[in-house]
Amino acid sequence: MARERITYLSGPVTNNPGYKRAFAHAKEVLMADGCPKVINPAELDSVMHGDATYENYMTICLRLLDVATEIVLLPGWEKSTGCNRELGYAMAKGIDIFIYKGEE
Repeated sequence: MARERITYLSGPVTNNPGYKRAFAHAKEVLMADGCPKVINPAELDSVMHGDATYENYMTICLRLLDVATEIVLLPGWEKSTGCNRELGYAMAKGIDIFIYKGEE
């Protein structure tokens, strides 16, 4: 039986004031294209407490990536330390990797 398709979005957050919009738009586009489940880590802000650190976020993001079957890298990922950590983790886990080509 095939594993359920779950897409994890990875994109630059630090020093990127438009990250929530970019992630939300990518999620919308991917779902419209048939991705049944999209994990948007930019939505973590609504459940994390104010003193959460970068490492707290990364720990949760990597756990979310554990349930994904694929990762989609958003524009600017190349210059993001967090995205590169997620990419390396996805590679080590054998998760399918895609580069997002949609417009922001």
